[in-house]
Amino acid sequence: MQEFIAKYQDEIQGTLSGFDRVVFAGALRNLDFSLWEPGLKLPRAINIERYLAHHHILYKDYADHVKAVSERIKQAALAPFRQEQTAHPASAISHHRQRRRGP
Repeated sequence: MQEFIAKYQDEIQGTLSGFDRVVFAGALRNLDFSLWEPGLKLPRAINIERYLAHHHILYKDYADHVKAVSERIKQAALAPFRQEQTAHPASAISHHRQRRRGP
């Protein structure tokens, strides 16, 4: 990229930098723990069971709970960007020869 910028520096008026996409993935290690259950011949997610019991969440409601928590995390992560976008809105350029006018 630096070579490109150096080569065409007379024709470049500015550059933008940032992430194209960012994907966060992971696990809550305290919840992501299981022990082998010999009677079931399956791993048993003991800490998930404890979490659900502590928060009074029924097994049948687990999927909805996870979706709701995920959405809250997503909204909290996006909030600062939405505030910044409101303060400094971006404008789209429909053609590569079009120049943005104004501040």
